[in-house]
Amino acid sequence: IDQNKDDMICLEELEKAVEGGSFSGAFLDGLRSLRDDLKISKDASPSIYWKEFLAATMESSVMIQDDKIQLAFDYFKKSDGDHVSVDDLISVFGSKAQAQEILGDVDLDGDGLISFEEFKKAMEKVNH
Repeated sequence: IDQNKDDMICLEELEKAVEGGSFSGAFLDGLRSLRDDLKISKDASPSIYWKEFLAATMESSVMIQDDKIQLAFDYFKKSDGDHVSVDDLISVFGSKAQAQEILGDVDLDGDGLISFEEFKKAMEKVNH
């Protein structure tokens, strides 16, 4: 996309990349409409630093992932504390044996509770 290799993507480079890709006409029309809404002339060439844009997008993705992990953690955390307890796990899984097994796998510091950080590490391990 960055045809002149200046680490920036101008609107023209983006439009060419989109036109040459397998994007729908509606997507390209939306891009043009956005340019028109922002009152950017085709001669003006606003640019973005694509590396910074990509980094910001990735950070946003990680934050969204953290939000999903927090939602899952909150689902298991039935009590009022900041941790998932054995009783919380029993209420979700139905048996003390299953709760103890999960606690043994996830409770890294051995305090009998699952913190958000421990839960997050377990979820990240599952995803890799």
